[in-house]
Amino acid sequence: METKEALIVAVRSQRDLLNGLVEQLEMKEVLTMEDYSYCESCAGEVAQKMKEIRRAALDKMIQGVSLAKILGVAR
Repeated sequence: METKEALIVAVRSQRDLLNGLVEQLEMKEVLTMEDYSYCESCAGEVAQKMKEIRRAALDKMIQGVSLAKILGVAR
């Protein structure tokens, strides 16, 4: 269960970043090219972070280390 909870925490963190982006975009009446670029940048960062989380989790699980310890959320 520890691994599942840690993964959920990591994914929620990325979801929160995307929710913040959505809130910023909703406040704008007209989107500019800068807004689109910013959106692409944020989405790219979230995608990269998710890849890193997945890779780290797989590497550590192979080594027998829990995801919670990897992410620093172990109790």
